[in-house]
Amino acid sequence: MLPILLGVSAFYGKSGFALEWLDDDHELIISSEGKFQELTDILNDCDSFQEQIAALIIQGDTLSLQAEQALKKIEQESSKEAIISQKIGILSKFLTPTILRSALIITSSLLILTFGSLKIREQSLSLTQEGSAITNFKSAQKLGMEAASLVQKPPHPLKVWQQAQNKWHQAIILLDSIPHKTSVYDQAKNKLAYYQINYKSISQRVLIEKKALANLESAQKLAMEANLFVRNSPHSQLSRQQAQDKWQQAINLLQAIPESTFVSVQAKEMLPIYKTNYAAISQIYQY
Repeated sequence: MLPILLGVSAFYGKSGFALEWLDDDHELIISSEGKFQELTDILNDCDSFQEQIAALIIQGDTLSLQAEQALKKIEQESSKEAIISQKIGILSKFLTPTILRSALIITSSLLILTFGSLKIREQSLSLTQEGSAITNFKSAQKLGMEAASLVQKPPHPLKVWQQAQNKWHQAIILLDSIPHKTSVYDQAKNKLAYYQINYKSISQRVLIEKKALANLESAQKLAMEANLFVRNSPHSQLSRQQAQDKWQQAINLLQAIPESTFVSVQAKEMLPIYKTNYAAISQIYQY
């Protein structure tokens, strides 16, 4: 681990870094300035930066060579113009070559600058696309790790499951937007498949939690209605029958709540009370 940590320290420099956690899914997780990265991604970034630097050096040398060749060609053409001007023997024989040479130099320089500008613009667009792809990939990874961290050690309230669901959804959108020709495309596709599975599982869990919470709230509402029936008409046989039906419906809803849900604990606490009330109203109804 010591050589790895020394290498990571050199990579981040003055920014500093912190070790977050180490597991089978995410390897060694490192954070710096609020950003989370796996050790594999840091190594990939180093390789990518080295490749980009080498490409820039090569392109710079190529442009420099092209400029030298163009200037030599301009000088040769200017020399030919000077010889022709001397043979003509006009009064401005000393001025014309200078003007022509200057014009040719300016024109050629403009062509070279235009060519260089197009190359730089093309390269800039490519680097911008690459940079955007890397940024999106890292953001998606961070969202995925945050979502995974949120749902650890369930059960959780519905709000937490929805937050994790939203983070997985955002991560999927970012990964799906990464262009084909970028360096992180293959990694993004692999992550995308994994994240889509997680998003599907989380979405299913959200539906279960929503249903459980709806059952709990409906049971509480039915209990309130049952109490109102008895309170408003304590001696009415119809009211007692309606209260009994409400208690039975509330009990059925509570019993349908899965034990793995967040509200199951509350449902288990309420269930004996509701059963007691149902038994009491049933006993009164018999008499």
